[in-house]
Amino acid sequence: MKKIFFSLIAVASIALTGCKESKNEPTPTPTDKYIDVRKSGVEFVQDCQLNPEIYVLDNSEKTLRSLRYVPQSKGLIYFMDYDVHFPWEKYIRDGQTAPRYQVDDFQPFNDDVNIEFYGGTQIDFGPYIDAPRGCSGFVCKNPSGELLFGRNLDGIPGAMVVLFNKNPRPGEYKSVMLSNITYAQRWNGTELYDKDSCLLDPQMNIDVILRQNMAVMDGMNEYGLCFAAYQLPNTQDGTEFEFPGDTKRPVSIDQQADGKDQITLSVLHHLMLSTCKTVKDVVKLFNKYNYTTLLSKTNVHWFVADASGDYRVFEYWNRYDADTQTWTDTLYIMGEKDRMAGTHGSLTQVPYEYSSIENYYTNPEANATFNTDRWQNTFSNKTRIHRMMSAYRPVMTEDQALECLQEGNFGMEYPGQLTDWSCIYNPKKGTLIFNMHNDMSAVYSINVFDELK
Repeated sequence: MKKIFFSLIAVASIALTGCKESKNEPTPTPTDKYIDVRKSGVEFVQDCQLNPEIYVLDNSEKTLRSLRYVPQSKGLIYFMDYDVHFPWEKYIRDGQTAPRYQVDDFQPFNDDVNIEFYGGTQIDFGPYIDAPRGCSGFVCKNPSGELLFGRNLDGIPGAMVVLFNKNPRPGEYKSVMLSNITYAQRWNGTELYDKDSCLLDPQMNIDVILRQNMAVMDGMNEYGLCFAAYQLPNTQDGTEFEFPGDTKRPVSIDQQADGKDQITLSVLHHLMLSTCKTVKDVVKLFNKYNYTTLLSKTNVHWFVADASGDYRVFEYWNRYDADTQTWTDTLYIMGEKDRMAGTHGSLTQVPYEYSSIENYYTNPEANATFNTDRWQNTFSNKTRIHRMMSAYRPVMTEDQALECLQEGNFGMEYPGQLTDWSCIYNPKKGTLIFNMHNDMSAVYSINVFDELK
């Protein structure tokens, strides 16, 4: 094992000599059960990978220079201290006066973000590239009675960047956020960052990594509040064939309630971690704003849990009025009992389905017609979730829960897709263990509470 470890370091050192040699030596591999992400970090950022003259926001260069990689991950795991104070309030559209972001039109939002980070001088790679993804997960208890919250991030392979937000804006909470390099950069219109070890190339520009806060897929804050987003793919764009007798397939969410301010995916994820201590706080947050989908054909639902053991599924659903040919967006907030009642409306139940989540709608309206709607079966035939939940037990250790997640790890069944990472959060203890690409030979850990002190 030692030979393999030091060989990887030697290879990385050779690769970096094109600019200058790295300053720090790696910390020895942890001797405990898991690989501690922070203790294993290795410095690699080179001067020639940075363009400080284009950074607009304070601490941009400091944030990028804090970027480290975990050598045991073979280029799959990076982390940084994210000290940039992004002006999120600019991206909350006033319900009365400001122009709204238009549904299914991501580019204006993305262009605004790039101007905010780089003043418009950053190279424009082009329109965003859709990165299909899915995801699955569940909740259970450990033998001590503590809630465990598990998630698989499935989709186009991409490396992880962990953002340690230890210096939040005044009044906001500290957090640890997980993001996928591929998603953030494909939203920026490029596939240059798809390769796992791409950031270790000394010729690779890393300025774009400042944008990783736009692609936070899950995380936990200093109070143990954690969330994960799961895609609901293939909403209408006007080209789909409608099967006779099916209910109307949903459209992208675009709430229009009078007087409420508008938020979008990235803003919502930031607000959950920066302003909420409990699931009840998240309920108030969702009800406070109008939500609009900017990434076309990409609706999302969320699992949210807190340190008390409370959890909910948050899911928007479109109700179609055939008489007026209009849509109404409904927010479903479902706890364990709601899910238990709702799953009985579907004739294709899976074991412990009320404790799970996957890329199909879970609300009672959708469940009632799942078995007869052919469009719903194109979303998911429940094969993956059935396999995972057949290995599920209501009480599992963290290790057992992580193993159970692997049973749901075969991506979206598209060529080239897989599970990027599988995570088990313990919101009461503030811990996180995870593995990459279904490989259980290396399990990584973060003690969120300790790291955010």
